[in-house]
Amino acid sequence: MKKLWDDPPVVPDSGETPAEAFAGAQPPDDPMCLAYLEKRRIPLAVAAAADVRFTPSFNGRPAVLAAMRHHDGTLRAVTARYLVTARDEWKILTVGHAGGVFAALDGLRADPLLLVEGVFDALSVALCGHPCIATIGRFVDWMPGFAAGRTVLLAFDGNKVGDHAARYYKDRMPDSTCRRLRPPPQCKDWSSALAKRGLGTVRQWLAQGAACTS
Repeated sequence: MKKLWDDPPVVPDSGETPAEAFAGAQPPDDPMCLAYLEKRRIPLAVAAAADVRFTPSFNGRPAVLAAMRHHDGTLRAVTARYLVTARDEWKILTVGHAGGVFAALDGLRADPLLLVEGVFDALSVALCGHPCIATIGRFVDWMPGFAAGRTVLLAFDGNKVGDHAARYYKDRMPDSTCRRLRPPPQCKDWSSALAKRGLGTVRQWLAQGAACTS
């Protein structure tokens, strides 16, 4: 997990700011984007509701684009998940400034507050009907104060990196009730769980995890 922001402030090849890149992106109903969403088991309606967009060239490659916003709605960054990656190419490129998250189903207003790793984890959880927030592998410095008094489900990846992120957030959120919620066994994250276990299993797993907070 990144504790300090070291991503480029603008798109490297075009010099576009996050706001310019996001404004110039297309709706996710482009055939190339639709095929990728289908591969990841995400319906178009879920992606569109989360304001996910498509760009045919983000630093030279087609990508799904998601906005990372401050809790006041200000756009801080955009994160791109490339549709195709060759060997040694980045799967993800984030551009902008610190202090943003990707929220699905109005996840910032939810209680419990459910934190996940990536955009497609958030979309997978949203497909199951649970509002959530993706931190894109970063510590968000306003989160402890923003989440004070709420239950927080630390649903980061089910590996050592995810466990570290969960501990890091928990240690800095003394005014929240924090619980670790791992993806189902043998699944790295929520997106892979959706692909491996199916919607019904993941929905039940999340429902049981959320119920333990009540």
